[in-house]
Amino acid sequence: MKNEEEITFQRLSTDPLKSTMVNKARKKKHVSPESLLVSILNDLFLNSQKLESCFRKTTNSDACSFICSLNFAKVGNFTSRSNEIAPLISEAVAKDNNFDTGTRVGLDVGHLLKSALAGGISCAFSAFLMHPVDTVKTQVQASTTLSFLEILSKIPEIGARGLYKGSIPAVVGQFASHGLRTSIYEASKLALPIVAPTLLDIQVQSIASFLGTILGTTLRIPCEVLKQRLQANQFDNIVEATVSTWHQDGLKGLFRGTGVTLLREVPFYVAGMGLYNQSKKVIMIEQNNDMCLCN
Repeated sequence: MKNEEEITFQRLSTDPLKSTMVNKARKKKHVSPESLLVSILNDLFLNSQKLESCFRKTTNSDACSFICSLNFAKVGNFTSRSNEIAPLISEAVAKDNNFDTGTRVGLDVGHLLKSALAGGISCAFSAFLMHPVDTVKTQVQASTTLSFLEILSKIPEIGARGLYKGSIPAVVGQFASHGLRTSIYEASKLALPIVAPTLLDIQVQSIASFLGTILGTTLRIPCEVLKQRLQANQFDNIVEATVSTWHQDGLKGLFRGTGVTLLREVPFYVAGMGLYNQSKKVIMIEQNNDMCLCN
């Protein structure tokens, strides 16, 4: 029986691929069938491009189309939901030859930190760049007498310093909020398929986006309150705005408008991330089909 299994794995492992599937099967004597299948699926996903080229040389066009469909689908429903986990397994195998294929790979802290920094820095930079436009919008909304055109005509009087008033809490809030939102989104996408493997891709993405948006937006609310009060010229600096708001309304004042903001932000980000991921999949399907037809 052992020899038959080795022969089967040898057939899966072609010389150009130098697959690690056979080595994994030999090193671990006590491996459950489920864990072994997970290992094979992840290896197929990681080497899908090489597998595709090898099968094109040895099989007909129908078989090639089948392999291409596997390549796009990331080997069925399993790896399509856990395609972020597969590279982690490969990396662990590369670093440690005694890696247990039956062990669930945990969250990669380094990957989450990179995601948080990327999300935070990009949104903080965007907030700083577009802050003058946000200042004009806030002053139009806060004014009961001046129109949009009248406020635009006063921009020379306002000056660059006035246009960037409140930029510190805006940038800090965007960095912290979107950094936290991105890291929670990525962590949830890795954890949810393990905790609830029956969830579909769109459900995983929606729940992950929901959790990240709830926590990230709640963290940003105090910065939004201070930013808007500075933009509306209610206070001269952030210290005065913070102290005055705290003395007048306490912690509740810093989180004023949280409910309404969440009603706007949660559907926006959940729908946006869902449409983004589904659109990306559709485009990848079209590109993959075109590659198979051309070849």
